[in-house]
Amino acid sequence: MAYAAQYHITVIPEQESFGHLHHLLKFEQFSTLGETPHGSTLAPGEAATLPLIGSWFSELAKVFPAPYAHIGADETFELGLGKTREQVEKQGLDAVYIDFLKQIHSTLAPNHKRLLFWATSRSNLRNLSAPCQGHDRRTLGVPGPCGLQAHHRTVYQAGLETWVAPGVSNWSRLYPDNNEALANIRVFVRDGQALDATGVLNTVWNDDGEGIFDQNWFGVLFGAAAGWQAGESSEEAFRRRLARRFIPIRQAKSTRRSAS
Repeated sequence: MAYAAQYHITVIPEQESFGHLHHLLKFEQFSTLGETPHGSTLAPGEAATLPLIGSWFSELAKVFPAPYAHIGADETFELGLGKTREQVEKQGLDAVYIDFLKQIHSTLAPNHKRLLFWATSRSNLRNLSAPCQGHDRRTLGVPGPCGLQAHHRTVYQAGLETWVAPGVSNWSRLYPDNNEALANIRVFVRDGQALDATGVLNTVWNDDGEGIFDQNWFGVLFGAAAGWQAGESSEEAFRRRLARRFIPIRQAKSTRRSAS
């Protein structure tokens, strides 16, 4: 954190609190907390679930001084397929999902962090806004790279402050798809500005192991360019600027090596 602060960077931790928890739930000591045996989604209603989530974020709050914490909460695909099946049948999938998000919000309130969550999993977010905002709007929705305008508009209409989260399209492949990435970033940031989004969280995925982060700089830099200027960014102008700033330097170094 001290190193990042030298460059005016604030590190915001993300700890999954609902889905994406297979590597936790595969262990017997935690498996009873899952919606399904050894699955990837926590089951709302399990007595030990919220205290466990609370312990994770309390520990993170001691390490990361940022005013934000990201609780994940996307891709809860198993919800309603196991322990909450009857509850979901009675109340609906959205209601069960949002109710657990509210419980997480209340559990983490003592940390005094603004909570970010991936607003990509459910369409009905209107019931989340009032109980979770309070006077300081503590919940902040982040539509992900596949959401584009539809998800962002839903979160915006729910009254939640939003950041948009386009992506460099490097997941599940060896090398990023830059054509797809630039279009995704350009459109998502443009639409986010039109709907009063207050930030951009440009995403990369390197946890699968096949990708190398240095291959992602093209999309990462375009995300920075798009996020720091008003309106719709030009992909062609970005390519020209990138070429002027980076390629001549590398060519000069190559020429000097050849001459020597």
